[in-house]
Amino acid sequence: MNIFKLIIFLSAIILLSRCNYNKKEEVGREELAFKDALYPELNSLNDAIEDDDNNAELYYKRAKVYLKIGQKNLALADANKAIQFDNLKAPYYFLLAHIYQKTNKPTLALNAAKKCEALHWQNGELPILFAQIYWELKDLINTQLYVEKAKVAAPNHAAIDVLQGRLLQQSGDSIASLKYYFLALTKDAKNEDALIELSLAYDRQKKEDSAMVFVLKGINANVLNPFFQFQMGNLLAKNHQEAAAIECYFNAIRIDSSHYLSSLKIADQYLRTGNDIEALKWYVFTLKYTPNLVHANMETATLLEKLGKNREALPYYRNITVIDPANVKAKTAYERLILLYPVDIPHVPVLDTIKTFVNPDSIIPVAPPDTGKTIKRKRKIPTVKTEVMEISNDIPLVEEPPLVEPLIETTVSPTPETLENTNNPLQSKKKKRIFGKKNKQDTIQ
Repeated sequence: MNIFKLIIFLSAIILLSRCNYNKKEEVGREELAFKDALYPELNSLNDAIEDDDNNAELYYKRAKVYLKIGQKNLALADANKAIQFDNLKAPYYFLLAHIYQKTNKPTLALNAAKKCEALHWQNGELPILFAQIYWELKDLINTQLYVEKAKVAAPNHAAIDVLQGRLLQQSGDSIASLKYYFLALTKDAKNEDALIELSLAYDRQKKEDSAMVFVLKGINANVLNPFFQFQMGNLLAKNHQEAAAIECYFNAIRIDSSHYLSSLKIADQYLRTGNDIEALKWYVFTLKYTPNLVHANMETATLLEKLGKNREALPYYRNITVIDPANVKAKTAYERLILLYPVDIPHVPVLDTIKTFVNPDSIIPVAPPDTGKTIKRKRKIPTVKTEVMEISNDIPLVEEPPLVEPLIETTVSPTPETLENTNNPLQSKKKKRIFGKKNKQDTIQ
């Protein structure tokens, strides 16, 4: 067994051990989302909000708990409610900016951070947040400016070293950037951004074994970070372990249904293997969260035409003409179809859905590549549904042809519906408490 297979085998062991729901040993704060120890805090806040539903501080505290357990949309709703009831508290805007930054909405994050700054909040993490937001906005000048401010306000913070490393990497000094990433890990051994950057750096250098080491460290740091499953899939695919790679992409979607990079990989794989129906479902699912991807719009439109759904293909071609006006293929197809179907069809809207609540039991450990089998887990993989996924009325429904053979023969492949509609005890309006001893019904705001 070579080093790469050994690493994958260790990854399976780590995932399996992290997925043991009844394990009583001490775990990281992220994994507390699925331990009874955390729910008394959440249950207590739910009860307090029932008694005083205009208390801004209660919503703020519950938003922080939701963010800690990965429920970003619920955290966002509570953060906004906190500001609605008290719009003069700087920490509320800081939390709101942090949530927007975590949900890849840097412009909204910047607006919230500026409101926090306007309230003269003295906190060393504020310039770090500004630097991270400006980095995501590709504003290198302001990124460097706030990195320098952060060095004064919080000189020992690992995030500063990660940002400095990214700036050096952007300037072409990859060796110096690695030093900063490693420096960040000396300050915080579980810094996810540093582990991500090191995995990507070694992947670019074609050192897949080293890249996998940092992926495994990332999973150990936070099993609920979808990037590490996504990156493990990429590394397995480069090692010609396509079936295991696809399972990793499915895991990333189980963790975060909006992780479009993973859903796009799944769609592309189905397309390569000739499973047009499943490919179409996954491209539409990807566009549900990121409607401005040219590749996904083009493949969706092409597949719809191939299936004889020319009118349904029209809005996807039009999206491309708006996103990429120089795209000749999309422009030609749009002009051809608009003559046949002159009715103005609205753009595919951005849909806002609550992120799937993930129990670690639903994350499938990836088996060693030499076995070609999935390690047995507690729950069965959801069966494939034959009906088309429910989407907005503004998106033309796709009539599904007869079911095509699944991509992976060893397991039943999940569909977008089965991954997104995982049972979520936090999401229901009225549900009995599942965690803790209380049976009282409560309302999740």
